[in-house]
Amino acid sequence: MDFDFTDEQNALREAVARWVDKGFRFERRHALAKAGGHAREVWAELAGLGLAGLAVAEDHGGLGYGPVEAMVVQEELGRGLVH
Repeated sequence: MDFDFTDEQNALREAVARWVDKGFRFERRHALAKAGGHAREVWAELAGLGLAGLAVAEDHGGLGYGPVEAMVVQEELGRGLVH
Protein backbone atom coordinates (compact mmCIF):
# COMPACT_ATOMS: atom_id res chain seq x y z
CA MET A 1 0.00 0.00 0.00
CA ASP A 2 1.17 3.49 -0.83
CA PHE A 3 0.48 6.02 1.92
CA ASP A 4 2.22 8.95 0.24
CA PHE A 5 0.17 11.94 -0.79
CA THR A 6 -0.38 12.43 -4.51
CA ASP A 7 1.04 15.42 -6.36
CA GLU A 8 -2.48 16.88 -6.48
CA GLN A 9 -2.94 16.46 -2.71
CA ASN A 10 0.44 18.08 -2.08
CA ALA A 11 -0.48 20.97 -4.37
CA LEU A 12 -3.74 21.43 -2.47
CA ARG A 13 -1.84 21.44 0.83
CA GLU A 14 0.63 24.01 -0.51
CA ALA A 15 -2.15 26.29 -1.80
CA VAL A 16 -3.95 26.29 1.55
CA ALA A 17 -0.66 26.70 3.44
CA ARG A 18 0.23 29.74 1.31
CA TRP A 19 -3.16 31.32 2.06
CA VAL A 20 -2.75 30.66 5.79
CA ASP A 21 0.82 31.99 5.85
CA LYS A 22 -0.01 35.08 3.81
CA GLY A 23 -3.52 35.97 4.87
CA PHE A 24 -4.05 34.62 8.35
CA ARG A 25 -1.24 35.92 10.49
CA PHE A 26 -1.45 36.41 14.26
CA GLU A 27 -2.76 39.96 14.02
CA ARG A 28 -5.72 38.87 11.92
CA ARG A 29 -6.49 35.90 14.17
CA HIS A 30 -6.33 38.17 17.20
CA ALA A 31 -8.67 40.75 15.65
CA LEU A 32 -11.14 38.04 14.63
CA ALA A 33 -11.09 36.51 18.12
CA LYS A 34 -11.84 39.91 19.65
CA ALA A 35 -14.72 40.37 17.18
CA GLY A 36 -16.40 37.09 18.07
CA GLY A 37 -14.29 34.42 16.42
CA HIS A 38 -15.20 34.33 12.75
CA ALA A 39 -15.95 36.58 9.82
CA ARG A 40 -17.76 36.30 6.51
CA GLU A 41 -14.65 37.61 4.75
CA VAL A 42 -12.69 34.53 5.84
CA TRP A 43 -15.39 32.21 4.51
CA ALA A 44 -15.46 34.20 1.27
CA GLU A 45 -11.71 33.80 0.88
CA LEU A 46 -11.92 30.06 1.53
CA ALA A 47 -14.73 29.81 -1.00
CA GLY A 48 -12.58 31.78 -3.44
CA LEU A 49 -9.98 29.04 -3.09
CA GLY A 50 -12.70 26.55 -4.03
CA LEU A 51 -12.78 24.97 -0.60
CA ALA A 52 -16.53 25.39 -0.16
CA GLY A 53 -16.90 22.81 -2.92
CA LEU A 54 -14.11 20.54 -1.77
CA ALA A 55 -16.25 17.41 -1.44
CA VAL A 56 -18.91 18.40 -3.98
CA ALA A 57 -18.86 16.32 -7.15
CA GLU A 58 -17.25 17.98 -10.15
CA ASP A 59 -20.40 17.57 -12.24
CA HIS A 60 -22.16 19.73 -9.64
CA GLY A 61 -19.50 22.46 -9.75
CA GLY A 62 -17.26 21.26 -6.93
CA LEU A 63 -13.73 19.93 -6.73
CA GLY A 64 -14.80 16.31 -6.28
CA TYR A 65 -12.29 15.51 -3.56
CA GLY A 66 -12.68 12.97 -0.78
CA PRO A 67 -11.84 12.57 2.89
CA VAL A 68 -8.05 12.53 2.43
CA GLU A 69 -8.11 15.90 0.68
CA ALA A 70 -10.48 17.26 3.34
CA MET A 71 -8.00 16.12 6.00
CA VAL A 72 -5.14 17.82 4.15
CA VAL A 73 -7.10 21.09 4.07
CA GLN A 74 -8.22 20.82 7.70
CA GLU A 75 -4.67 20.14 8.83
CA GLU A 76 -3.42 23.34 7.21
CA LEU A 77 -6.37 25.40 8.45
CA GLY A 78 -5.78 24.01 11.93
CA ARG A 79 -2.11 24.92 11.74
CA GLY A 80 -3.17 28.51 11.14
CA LEU A 81 -5.96 28.38 13.75
CA VAL A 82 -8.47 29.34 11.06
CA HIS A 83 -12.08 29.18 12.15
